[in-house]
Amino acid sequence: MRKPALTFNEAAGLYHKIRPRYPQELFNDLFQLTNLPKNARILEIGAGTGIATIELVKRGFHVVALEPGDQMASILKENLKEYKTDVIISTFEDWTPTEGKFDLVVAFTAFHWLDPQTRYQRIYDILVPKGYLAVIKYHHVAGGDRAFPHEVQKYYQKYKSGEPEFRLIEPSKFKPSIQDFYNSEFFKEPITRDYLIEETYSRAEYEQLLLTYSDHRMFEEKKRFLLINDIGKLIDQRYGGQIRKCYLHEMVVAHKK
Repeated sequence: MRKPALTFNEAAGLYHKIRPRYPQELFNDLFQLTNLPKNARILEIGAGTGIATIELVKRGFHVVALEPGDQMASILKENLKEYKTDVIISTFEDWTPTEGKFDLVVAFTAFHWLDPQTRYQRIYDILVPKGYLAVIKYHHVAGGDRAFPHEVQKYYQKYKSGEPEFRLIEPSKFKPSIQDFYNSEFFKEPITRDYLIEETYSRAEYEQLLLTYSDHRMFEEKKRFLLINDIGKLIDQRYGGQIRKCYLHEMVVAHKK
């Protein structure tokens, strides 16, 4: 049975081409908050194709990048060939550390795939005494072409009966995802930052974007084709061939207890 977390591997090249990039301000804040030493070691969990990894290694840190998908890891290695990076094809749960501990463990849009029963304990165990955990992800929020998300609901209902209506939250009403950190015995009170970004996609680009989402890749192939084609036609007919979409990038940084 296919696992949603591994479907990205089926579209690795497309994933690297079309997925949104993280804002530079986020990385600036991350390293200001953690104040890492120059020889810091960073573990990135679920590194994908290196969209975030490249920003870590450019600052001169030694990065160990875990990525379970072999196709994703192949692109990751190619993108980082000029830097000192250890790329390991493995899930976090199956990986056994072989060297020293880490000053920072980061997960970019990947933390939710980790085992919730063990992830905090395992990360705590591999961090140095004053180490940090940083969890970064982005949320789909209201903004851009506001009517578009509502208009496409009819197509999801058409091809997946019983699909609940998807409502986008207003950025001003967003609340950080930090309850797990408060419930954890391993980390101090987290610091949060968020960054609102608007992206513009042509019809072709938006269709490609949808093909990188795990829930869309789990669709039956024919229905997925028809769904994406209907959405594409809507973009052409109602939005002049392009749509604007908003993301709220969220960063949570916590110090080891």
